[in-house]
Formats: sequence, structure tokens, C-alpha cells
Amino acid sequence: MSKAYVIGYGQTKCGFYAERDMRSLVSEAYIKAIQYTKIDPGEIQQMWLSQYPKVSDMQNTTGQVVIEAVGLGSRVGCICVEQACASGGQAIHDAALAIEAGRYRCVLVIGFGKMTDSMISSGRDGLYFQGEGPFEESGFNPFYIHAGGVLLEPGAGGDWAKASNYTPEDLAAWNVLEYWYATKHPNSLCYGQRVPSKEEFLAHNGGGNESAGCDGASVVLLASRDFALQYTDKLIYVAGVAHKLEASYYAKQLDYGYGGDFPRAAAGTIGYTHSVEKCWKECFDQAGVKPQDLDLANTHDCVCSTGCLQVEGMHHPLVPDNTCFKFITSGEAYPWGKFPLFTLGSARFGQPRGAQALNYLIEGYMQLKEECGERQVPIRHGAAAGMVSPGRPCAHILRREK
Repeated sequence: MSKAYVIGYGQTKCGFYAERDMRSLVSEAYIKAIQYTKIDPGEIQQMWLSQYPKVSDMQNTTGQVVIEAVGLGSRVGCICVEQACASGGQAIHDAALAIEAGRYRCVLVIGFGKMTDSMISSGRDGLYFQGEGPFEESGFNPFYIHAGGVLLEPGAGGDWAKASNYTPEDLAAWNVLEYWYATKHPNSLCYGQRVPSKEEFLAHNGGGNESAGCDGASVVLLASRDFALQYTDKLIYVAGVAHKLEASYYAKQLDYGYGGDFPRAAAGTIGYTHSVEKCWKECFDQAGVKPQDLDLANTHDCVCSTGCLQVEGMHHPLVPDNTCFKFITSGEAYPWGKFPLFTLGSARFGQPRGAQALNYLIEGYMQLKEECGERQVPIRHGAAAGMVSPGRPCAHILRREK
């Protein structure tokens, strides 16, 4: 039995592409992945598509669209995953396990999102994409929009923030960190731009709390070890994958009486859900590493609080409960710090939702290969982690063979 090895990837630049469709974005990322690996497409045996479709009826047909776009029609299948932010994590989870099971030797995982199709202009200009930026989501959860409910991410509860002594200065420090990493990645929305100062963010009460939803596609090729050896001598593999789920977690956050253990995250001093904690534990157990063995981690910074609660949920000794905000403000999440976090800067890099987990995996892969230039973190242990979704988390851990 072989773990799933990463042999290559392709990414589009994040952007707002009104004139481009799914075929255009997916085929660009796919061609880049083929060029990167120099693999014969005929070696690909199966596909997974992680997507964020505008309307639900597209869930039945997007696999056919993508098969045509990458030119693999009739030779492979396409398994579609649509679970909003969790989509890419579930696709990675299932594809990696298919390699481990010995069913396939080479598979393709595609992540896609065209957020401009499901977002509207907020009418707010400035430095920030969201909540003081140009777009806000218009259809993610119409029930709560119609009900007048405010859709907060789990972990954003006041008791947790108070216990963490969360201040606008902490939010400003998070924004500076996200920009610092994102401006150094050529595929980000803000590549090459200056990093706004903490003082500029504080003039806006700390700055935007949410990420920049955008358009883009990413592709990862996974393979068995024997197959990977034909294409690379830098062996990096998916050492652990896990997925857990909280039932009806948005509804329970608004206290609609469904019960369960969720309220600890909605109205308690512990920010993370039990599913986050259990997902991390399973993933670390599979990978054979501990949190302190990680060289870096990218958690779901769709909202500042969500990324921080997932860091706390892994139980890293440097970032115990109620300390992640202050850890970031202290400067320890930069490459020169004690534990580099949010190294993709994805809140400002851009988040095409269906591609988000793939972007975290690609970031970990690039860092472990030490191909990240100015934003490169020191690689001491050869392990990187990623997690998406606050209440239905999917985690992965990459390790580099010595």
C-alpha cells in the first residue's frame, strides 16, 4: 500500500473574470499541471472535481463540462464534490484514500470557483475586499438572508473573543500578516502591491474581517510512490487526511434548538467545534506527527476568527486556547517566527471557494520543496498542514521524505 504523493500542480491567478467560464479557468490550471509534471494525460485514471456552483442544478452537469475542458472524456470518470468551503478538502480526502487503497496509481483533483457569479457589489470602496470591500456574497445561504439572520462563522462568539482579549489591533495585525504573504505570491489578487500599515487598518477598526471571494481554478496530481518516482525526486506525500461534520451547525449557532455539542463554539470560551478538534487528532495520528512537528499551517482564514479557532483546535503547545490572536499580533506567524501561519495569505490572496483546500495543499507542497522565495519558511521537520471549513472540517498533512 502506498500513500498518495503529490507530483505536480497548476493554478490560475486569482481574479474577477466576468468574461471567463469554468472551461477557460479549469483548462488553464490543468495545462499548467501537465506542463509542470510532463505527464502523459493518458496515465490519469480518475478525476475529482471540487466546485462552488452558482445554482444547485449545475451540480448534476459540471463533471461533464470539466471532462470536456481537460480532454479526458470517456477515458476517466469525474466525481463531483459540492460542500461549499469543505469541497476541496473532501475531494483531496477521497482521492488520497483511493491511491492508498491501491485502486488507482494516478488521479487528478480539480478545484474551481467563480465567485463573481454569486456575489454582488457592496458599494464599499477601500483597502479591503470584505467586509469593507467591493463584494459580498449574495446567495450562499438564502434561508438566513430571508429570515434576517446574520450568518456568523462558528467560533465568532463574544465569549470566546472576550476570553481571547480580541481587539481591533489584533485584527489589524492579522490583515498585515495576510497581505505580507499574499503580496509575494504571483497568483494572488494583490501580488506586488504594498502592504498596508497597521495604522491604516486601525483607522478602519482593524480592517476587513473576511476573505476575498474570487474566481480561479487549481489542479493537483496525486500518485502512488512508484509512479511518482518516474516524475520527481522530491517525494512529498499526503501523510494524513480526515473529515468530520457538525450537523446543522449554522442553524444550531442561531439556537434553533437542534441540540448537540455545538454551542461551546457559538457561546463559550473555546472557539473551535468538537469536529475541528477530532479532525485534527485523526489527521495527526495518521501522519505520525505532532502539532509541534509542523513547519507551517494554513487554516481556513475565510474569516479571521475561523482561521484562529482552527489553529487553537490542533492543540499546538505554542498556541493554546484563547491565544491565537495574540500569537499573530506578536509577530510569531511570519517565516522568522516560532510557528508560521497563514503562509498563503489566502484571505488577501483570494478564495475561489471550490479551490481553497487545493490551494492550501499546493502551498504546503511548494513550501516543503522550498520554492517560495521571499515568503519561504524554514523547513526543519518536513511537515505542513491545511484545514478548511469551521464545522465540517477537512484536514490534510503533507510530509517530505528524508
